[in-house]
Amino acid sequence: ASVGAIDETTQILGICQDDPDEVEPDELRYDCCVSLGQSCEVAAPVQLQTIPGGPYAVLPVKGSFSLLLDSYRWLLGMWLPNSGRKRLNQPSFELVLPLANPANEERWLAEIYLPLE
Repeated sequence: ASVGAIDETTQILGICQDDPDEVEPDELRYDCCVSLGQSCEVAAPVQLQTIPGGPYAVLPVKGSFSLLLDSYRWLLGMWLPNSGRKRLNQPSFELVLPLANPANEERWLAEIYLPLE
């Protein structure tokens, strides 16, 4: 990224391209992302992605990072079937909240965004 492209407004996101219940752990594809408020040039292996707008179900996750998989299972297995909504065929993503403390996993804060039709 160009100098100055990452600043205090930069957001940290994670996009899991595969279902961990269906794909072996060493085969999972996961994109670690940072938001960019301006256009910039990147070099391989870094790639630019655009996360589409639209309706999302949003589930806050507070505590250990290890809660993330169970949170996804609840959102997809319990909430979605009972919501009357349908999932859009695009990856979900996690947004790490600014107050998260990466040095203390128990204070990890994020939101899961599930795309809806």
